[in-house]
Amino acid sequence: MNKKISRVQILKHHDSFVCQFYLCLLTTTGYAAAAWLESIPQLLCLPVCIASSFGLFLSGRKLSAVASLKSRISQISFPQTSADSFINYLEKEGKDGALYLGQGGSWQPSQCQEASDFLKCDASSLQRKFIKRRMILKSLKNFRQWIFHPAKSLFTLRQDLSFLIQASGQQWISALLPEENAIWQKASHRPGHMLIVGGAGAGKTQTMIIFIDQDILAYLSVIIIDPKGDKDIRNAVYFSYKKRSGDTKGIFEFDLAYPERSIHLDLFSNCSRATEVATRICDCLPKEAADSEFSKMGESFLKTVCQGISIANKPLSFKRIYYYINNREKLLVDCLEGYLKEALGKERFKNLCTDIRIHKKDKMETYLNAYREFDRNDDVESVIKFADYDEEFIYKRAIMVFQVVEKLATGDIGKLLDPEDVTAERTLSLRDIVDNQWILLVSLHAMKDPDLSRIVGSLILSDLTALAGSRYAYGKGQLSKVALYVDEASEVLSEPFIQLLNKGRGAGFITCLATQTVSDFIARTRNKAEADKVLGNLNNLLCMRSNDGETHRYFAERITKSTVKSRMVSHSVSTSADSFYSQGGTLSERVSESESELVPPEILSSLPNGECFAVISGGHVVKTRMTGRQRNEREKTQQPCFHIFRSHVAGNVLLCGVS
Repeated sequence: MNKKISRVQILKHHDSFVCQFYLCLLTTTGYAAAAWLESIPQLLCLPVCIASSFGLFLSGRKLSAVASLKSRISQISFPQTSADSFINYLEKEGKDGALYLGQGGSWQPSQCQEASDFLKCDASSLQRKFIKRRMILKSLKNFRQWIFHPAKSLFTLRQDLSFLIQASGQQWISALLPEENAIWQKASHRPGHMLIVGGAGAGKTQTMIIFIDQDILAYLSVIIIDPKGDKDIRNAVYFSYKKRSGDTKGIFEFDLAYPERSIHLDLFSNCSRATEVATRICDCLPKEAADSEFSKMGESFLKTVCQGISIANKPLSFKRIYYYINNREKLLVDCLEGYLKEALGKERFKNLCTDIRIHKKDKMETYLNAYREFDRNDDVESVIKFADYDEEFIYKRAIMVFQVVEKLATGDIGKLLDPEDVTAERTLSLRDIVDNQWILLVSLHAMKDPDLSRIVGSLILSDLTALAGSRYAYGKGQLSKVALYVDEASEVLSEPFIQLLNKGRGAGFITCLATQTVSDFIARTRNKAEADKVLGNLNNLLCMRSNDGETHRYFAERITKSTVKSRMVSHSVSTSADSFYSQGGTLSERVSESESELVPPEILSSLPNGECFAVISGGHVVKTRMTGRQRNEREKTQQPCFHIFRSHVAGNVLLCGVS
């Protein structure tokens, strides 16, 4: 093993190296002066000067080797910039649709070795020490403030130090990189889809906002499914689109909490057959419920209702489905009426209706008699059988499915999903959004009604899957790109969504998912194999701070292993019982190598906000820190006022304290 002292050891014993440097400097200067004044013989001074100069050279090299590292450790690593400046930077530096991933560099085995050394020593205390020193020196430079307002200066310094020392994450992780540059992902690598995983407060939303900004500026159609209804995402979308187009006419919101500003969404326009609606609704059920026999029977009943509505030549809607579930005889009459109009022809059917009206015949019985003159139709027979069932028999076996339909057909959501609502100012389909390169923001507000938000989100994704299939089959020429962002993706996970991830690339879909842990997918699917079907379609990974073991394992499986060297020094002293002067000692040194993850789990658990390890473009591992996008004056709400200073290393404005 190389005996060269690492940067970690130099940092750990930094003060002793500083003393060594000045001691060598004084020795060299003193003996050189003594030789010049001839107070000491020159032949005696020369060897001492050479030895002290050599010591001065070595200690200087050691101190200069860690100077930049020490400076970077003492800074908060989350740079901030205004929304205007950030967008201007993207417009200036962005090339060929590449995606900006932040500032960073490639993570190599050398960084893994150094990270392992940092973890073995008390890196946190070193970080706190350097932060304190830097902030005190910065504060003392403003001597006028200290002279005229000493109490205020002391209070501000204490407040800033308290904020910095308690800041989340370890800043020294970024300092291990030799240098930081802008990281860009090629546009050709983006259709492989992306997963952003990180714990609460790690910076997932801010990262998504930065990606959304870029896709809007690139004139892509952007669809955002936000279960939380985050205001920062909404404000950023409006600001970026206005920068792109000068107005906000191309932004449409589907908001469950604010129906007054929400568009009405037609989720039936992309259905190729009536029974597809029933399949979509049943896909919204939890995995354990969807596999039950009662759920399958409920799906069968629901397909019968949808098929009956189709035969009756009436447009599908959740309200109409719910109405016919509770009025099965009416469904049968309308179904027979639609069938007989086709079978009898216009004139004969008109005569049949006249006969019913004049002789006051029972409409259902008359229609049934007329229907039996023709060959059996399987769909009509299913409707007849469904109408004859006992009501209690149906509801006991299909209660879960019918409850989902009830939620979608009643209240405000029933109006928002009704394509026939005459009071609606705007009723759009997902195809309208995609074809016109508009922006759709879906705010589900899951905390208000988790079940409803999950169902609606799953239905929207199912319709997107159908749209992707249509574009793939019938699209001509170069298809326009569609950027799909799904926050808290595990909440809206369904089988059609998995199909969208699997086959959406050919239809021009670029998908970005965000979740807190990989375990969320396993919990949602109730099966690791099913969760792997989702994760296997995500070729790009951004892993932010996370304490979940399953997330650590998933990330480790995506990257190569590394070799870490460790040195163990031992010594012993022995004495003889025969003689007091008989003593002995041994000193041994052992170097060992062990296989380790390229990014240790301890590192993933200690990342500061906004920082991540990314696996992109076929397994390339990079460490990045995302630029913080401060809200513009027109979009910001009340927020803290930050003290800032400039980094002499990178030239960025860095967040340092709060008041």
